[in-house]
Amino acid sequence: MNEKKSFQQAESRSERTPQRSDAAHTASRTERSPQRSDAATGSNAPRGERNGVRSLLPFIALGVILFLCLCGVGAYALLNVTGIITTQVNLLRTATPTFGALVTSTPAATESETPAAPSVTATNPNSATPTLAAATVELPETFTAFDADFFAETCPLFEGENETRAYDCAFGEYVMRHKQATTRYAFYDAEYDNAVVDATGYFVDGSGKYEYGVVVRGNQEGTAYYVFTVTNDGKYNVALYQDKKYTDVVPYTESNFVNSGTQANTFRVIMFGKQLTFLLNGHFIASAPDNVLQDGVVGLFFYNAEPDAAVGFNQLTISTFAPPTPTVPADANATPTFELFFPTTTAAPAATVTTAAIKPGVYV
Repeated sequence: MNEKKSFQQAESRSERTPQRSDAAHTASRTERSPQRSDAATGSNAPRGERNGVRSLLPFIALGVILFLCLCGVGAYALLNVTGIITTQVNLLRTATPTFGALVTSTPAATESETPAAPSVTATNPNSATPTLAAATVELPETFTAFDADFFAETCPLFEGENETRAYDCAFGEYVMRHKQATTRYAFYDAEYDNAVVDATGYFVDGSGKYEYGVVVRGNQEGTAYYVFTVTNDGKYNVALYQDKKYTDVVPYTESNFVNSGTQANTFRVIMFGKQLTFLLNGHFIASAPDNVLQDGVVGLFFYNAEPDAAVGFNQLTISTFAPPTPTVPADANATPTFELFFPTTTAAPAATVTTAAIKPGVYV
């Protein structure tokens, strides 16, 4: 009976156990599966939405960046237009200025085209560079009144020799040789008030101190004239000779503009009204008023402190601001006066022979 009871208990246990197990398993599967299915279904829907949002993030970020860039460009343009920012931007690295250059004020125009009348004070080229207005002197139209032809058969300037000096034309130059220490000038015997004088000369040979240059507005007696010279020690000078004394218009000034030794120097004197302007080798030297001499002859000047010295000139040109008008002679067969300065015969007419004057005005 115990066995039977045990058997029955075992059988009953064995029968109930599978039932519980199956029921529990089935119930558990049937109850939990729908829950897992619902849970799975519920979780899949939000993930899809999140994935869609994530796929739009790059476009959103790009839009934000573009918006910020547009804001920055607009702000820069506004500040630049208002003048707060003036930085120039050159994306192509060229020299083309930006629109910022358009608001730059234009410098006032200088008076280089029509220079004002310079003052009496001379400009020292070693202490300050000549200004453009001074260096580029504008002139009205000029007409050549006299251009010395030193190759001509008859020398256009005085020729002669004595115990003191020997002047003549040779090989296209006018040579002034002083046998003794002396001061002289030879002039062209026509008087000018407004004119431009150009002369080129150089030191030929000799020793000691010397000066050479041009004479303007001189009288034919040699007692009054302006003289523009260079010296052996590299200086230039402008002086007025009158009443047997010299008065410096421009003091002796050492300058790199002066060519020393046998190098040629070119002189230019502009006589216009009561104003005299002096240039040396193309460089402005000085401009000064002339209230003393209104007109006069033009000549070539030479001073030497030691005997046996010479200078040569290969140019003497006189230009006027109006065409030269020849004088009609009383004799219709006579040569016009202005042509007497260019004689074609071997013998120079008496009217064209000039003299040399010692600097104090003593003729020889």
